[in-house]
Amino acid sequence: MKKIGVLGGSFDPVHIGHLLLAEQAIEEGNLDIVYFMPAHLQPFKLFGFSVTDNDRLEMLKLSVKDNDGLAISKIELESEDVSFTYLTLCKLKRLYKKDTAIYFILGSDAFLNIKSWHKSKELLSEFRFMVGVRPGDDISGLENFSNSLKTEYGTNIHIIKNRQVDISSSEIRDRVNSEKTIRYMVPLSVKYYIERNGLYSDKVKLIKQFIEENISDSTRKEHIYSTAQEAAYLAEHWGADVHKAYLAGLYHDIYKDTSKKEANELIKKIGLSARYINNLNLAHAKLAAHMIPSLFGETDEAVINAVSYHTTGRENMSMLEKVIYIADLIEAGRSYDGVDKLRVLAYTNIDSACMQGIINTVEYLNNKGIEIDNDSLLALEYFKKIIKGDKDD
Repeated sequence: MKKIGVLGGSFDPVHIGHLLLAEQAIEEGNLDIVYFMPAHLQPFKLFGFSVTDNDRLEMLKLSVKDNDGLAISKIELESEDVSFTYLTLCKLKRLYKKDTAIYFILGSDAFLNIKSWHKSKELLSEFRFMVGVRPGDDISGLENFSNSLKTEYGTNIHIIKNRQVDISSSEIRDRVNSEKTIRYMVPLSVKYYIERNGLYSDKVKLIKQFIEENISDSTRKEHIYSTAQEAAYLAEHWGADVHKAYLAGLYHDIYKDTSKKEANELIKKIGLSARYINNLNLAHAKLAAHMIPSLFGETDEAVINAVSYHTTGRENMSMLEKVIYIADLIEAGRSYDGVDKLRVLAYTNIDSACMQGIINTVEYLNNKGIEIDNDSLLALEYFKKIIKGDKDD
């Protein structure tokens, strides 16, 4: 008889505890496969999820992609109805042959409340259960409850001797929102997905709200969001902080569409150099860098500097600064001559990519008769020395 496990939940987000539980269920229950079954609407969580169904699905895909014993069922995501376990398991039962045994896997906290579930009598009478224990559980009490269900309903129940990892999705969401690390709490690929999509972050929501309310040009908004995504991918590739890259990408052009009058007034108010007057192409980066601490509570100097120098570059650029500088030039919406070559270069040699970006900018400004910012000239010499040094080595 084929034996499959079904692990349901919101997975908002999926974490190491979920994956360890699934693995242990396979081992102890001799299961052929465990399906993660993300809920569309859970009866006990009708106030909604903090991310989209697609986000939760993508994080699950990243988590199980290298494990043949783990898979995903979208049966609840594709349902328009509220997720009730009994109804879902009945659907699965109809999908599989009679020689397939279905085991519903759940945590002890949910299991102890199972008699309050929809059609609990039928659920306990018709299906098998595997229960994972949590840190601090009263194992004796759990076994007594399990035995009482076996006596009353004839339920097939197995208490899993799983590793008791004290991790919860709510803790992960709180840590992300507080800008604390979630490394080792979720798979690394999930961590990067959360960071490069700005999930679970009130700050990101605030920035996006500002963008939507203050930038009317849809093309500009698309450029900002695309730059943030590209910056996150580049940061992941080059080992920079993905979350900081995503934030800096969102910040970088928030003052690009400010009117000349408003920009000049703000330049004078905050005491920027007179060279930025009537020069929004340069000024927008400095204005954003100056304003994001008061607007969004941004205090990270690395992020602020990445925003400040994303237009000109500078000597001794940090990796984060390089990432934002080049992401602005190669994001998906860019279509100028040479951009495809620059995209390839950005992921093979970011110093060469930055140097080429500055060369392109300098040539453009020279052709237009526009004065070149000194930071750009210093940055160009800086990268030339780096590239020459690499060749000499």
